[in-house]
Amino acid sequence: VLKFMSNDIEFYVSSIPYFLFLEEDSSLRLKINYKLINHKRQDLNIGIITYLNGNFRSFEKINIDSAKMYQESVIKLPISSSLLKSGIYDITFDLKVNEKKIYSNKSPYLMKLIVVKNSNIDKYYTRKKKVSMKKEKNISLKALVKNIPIIGWFSRFLYNLLRLNNLKHTVFMLTKQEKLLGQQLGSLKQEFDTQKLQLGSLKQEFDTQKLQLGSLKQEFDIQKLQLGMLEQKCDAQKQRLLVLSEENRAIISKEIFYQAQSFQHRIDQFIFDSKIALKGDIDSEKLEKIHEFSKAFTDDYYLKFENEFRGSREAISKRYESYLQYIDMKNIDKALDIGCGRAEWVELLQKNQIDAFGIDMNHAMVEEAHRNGVKNIQNIDLFKYLKNLQDNSFDLITAFHIIEHIPFENLMIFFKEIRRVLKSGGQIMLETPNPENLLVSSLTFYKDPTHLNPLPAEVVEFMINYFGFLDIKIVYLNPFPKEMCIDEKTKSSEVLNKLLFKEQDYMVIANK
Repeated sequence: VLKFMSNDIEFYVSSIPYFLFLEEDSSLRLKINYKLINHKRQDLNIGIITYLNGNFRSFEKINIDSAKMYQESVIKLPISSSLLKSGIYDITFDLKVNEKKIYSNKSPYLMKLIVVKNSNIDKYYTRKKKVSMKKEKNISLKALVKNIPIIGWFSRFLYNLLRLNNLKHTVFMLTKQEKLLGQQLGSLKQEFDTQKLQLGSLKQEFDTQKLQLGSLKQEFDIQKLQLGMLEQKCDAQKQRLLVLSEENRAIISKEIFYQAQSFQHRIDQFIFDSKIALKGDIDSEKLEKIHEFSKAFTDDYYLKFENEFRGSREAISKRYESYLQYIDMKNIDKALDIGCGRAEWVELLQKNQIDAFGIDMNHAMVEEAHRNGVKNIQNIDLFKYLKNLQDNSFDLITAFHIIEHIPFENLMIFFKEIRRVLKSGGQIMLETPNPENLLVSSLTFYKDPTHLNPLPAEVVEFMINYFGFLDIKIVYLNPFPKEMCIDEKTKSSEVLNKLLFKEQDYMVIANK
């Protein structure tokens, strides 16, 4: 009996190893028994392959009954002598489970097959007949001896006595072998008991290790939860630090502004008191120098403030590069940037072959622009500069973060003047903080102490439309980083993200 066992099936194949004789033009069906036990899978594809002297002979598929856990049957394999020569053949077989051979080249031996043709059969029966005749002669001689009175009985007695001695010797040897086998069985039983005890101790040790592993896993899970809680606390502390940092920067900014304003008031008070005390003894030229000193102090402070809270010159220049997409470079020959500051935008336009000009009231900003080699920059009041310009002077007028510094009455004059000096078909670009962002309208807007009031996009759009500008478009700029947004998919988080972390600025683009 040969067996194949796996996690899914137990398969047994058996056959009696007897000799089969085939005469010429004869055939038979070879019977092979099989048993299929404990098949846990219904998708198994099993078959038996039969070979004669290693050559493929037939393939029989086993039909698995899904309703039975045990099934047994007989496979009948056809064997025909019409295509076989006389001789002895080895019949081997292999199992094929799910298109994979189990035994491969080492197929198990099943039985022998002898094929004898007609001529060979005659020789075989002639030889068998001679042997039979010889045996009959021997039997007749023995019968003659046994039939002799007394001698025959005595010969039979001696013959049986000899057989009895041989039988006793055989019994003795078998008894000795039985005793020896009993001893071997006892030693094997002792060894089996020892192995059983060792297996029991190993099982106890395994159970102990399993319990320890379970306790370690629980401890690991607890540590993992604690680590997760610490990570959440760390993130919360990090967020608080960011908020505190922004609050501290706002507090410091306000404090610097108040101190600078206080110092400016002291200077102004000193000038006023000096005028009263001197009563005309000091000439106007000296008083003008005192005014220039006061303004120089404020301008230098504002330059340092811009560098600290708005960003470096390199960072602002890189941001302005994306603004080029909103203007038609081919139709712009002459441009004006109002409130140019350090003149990053003017420098970018000049590098793109545009005749660009910039004005700013802050002399420290203008000097910074001159130190960086930017041309056509003036330190002058914007209304004084616009008043002296002729109509239709520029193709492009820009004002980045300027209109929030201008009072409402002056802002109306500002829009009227820039429309007058702008050419027909010319373009304006106005950038200002976005008050729709609560962090901007309640905190970052007031980092600049010269800001007056935030201007909603709808208000600015209405004002420039009132003064006759066309093709008005609102572009929102500079959103907060995504890391600052609330990472939750709820309606509340969506509303908070929209109110707190949307774009910090917006730009109004329009044409004349």
